[in-house]
Amino acid sequence: MTRERSVDHIISDCSVFSPLFVQSIKRQKGGWLLLSGGIRVGFWLLKSDPEDYSYDDLERDKKTVWDGVANNLALLNLRAVKKGDLAFIYHTGSERRIIGIADVTSDPYPDPKARNQRFLVINVAAKRRLQKYVALDEVKARKEFKDFDLVRLPRLSVMPVDSERWKRLLKLSEFGNR
Repeated sequence: MTRERSVDHIISDCSVFSPLFVQSIKRQKGGWLLLSGGIRVGFWLLKSDPEDYSYDDLERDKKTVWDGVANNLALLNLRAVKKGDLAFIYHTGSERRIIGIADVTSDPYPDPKARNQRFLVINVAAKRRLQKYVALDEVKARKEFKDFDLVRLPRLSVMPVDSERWKRLLKLSEFGNR
């Protein structure tokens, strides 16, 4: 078990963001945290059309290769994803909501199905479905998300989520029923 794996259950559970835990976190620029001991955990949002591949499919399959990223900015973001990071899975199309959390189980590597080596993929595994889905309209309605890439760049399929927004999105997903 890697050090990243040993703390991911802590990071993904909102209840651990107690004042004591937060004091042990050194905030870093970008979509990741550096915990004491040098453990790096990144947070991401990955978009998928549920008609092509949904969170239900990911739960059924347990793991998958996350492919199909072609946008230059999304590819730059994908290059920064690391094994041990966590990602929200967001359904596009008519759903437009965050559905669940996935573990990133590999560093980015060239897409074996693509001719061009610039296209990358990562491996992800289902972690947990959110208690309450977080709709895009709910995110847009909150001023703390006005600069969030999900709101600013609606066509971007891979984006970092800073630690504060990750915690807020987790909090939003805790209340109410689906």
